[in-house]
Amino acid sequence: MTIHLSSAVIHGHLSNEIPGLISGRLHLAGNPAPILVQLDGDFLRDISGCRIDFSNPLPEVLPAEVAPGAVRKERKNSMWWY
Repeated sequence: MTIHLSSAVIHGHLSNEIPGLISGRLHLAGNPAPILVQLDGDFLRDISGCRIDFSNPLPEVLPAEVAPGAVRKERKNSMWWY
């Protein structure tokens, strides 16, 4: 089962200000600490080198079975939550 975090995001940012690195923070509804994101690679050229700030006016709390106790699997360029 894949978990989509988009509806649970309260606010956050992603930055590609360092070439070859995308980093950021995602603050999720129902989660006291932000999720730190660090990926190898670059944004597409239209936003490469930029920082993207975003917010969600109507976040939804993740179901209890996937919130803090979710299993994290790391792959080379991304993290997947199951």
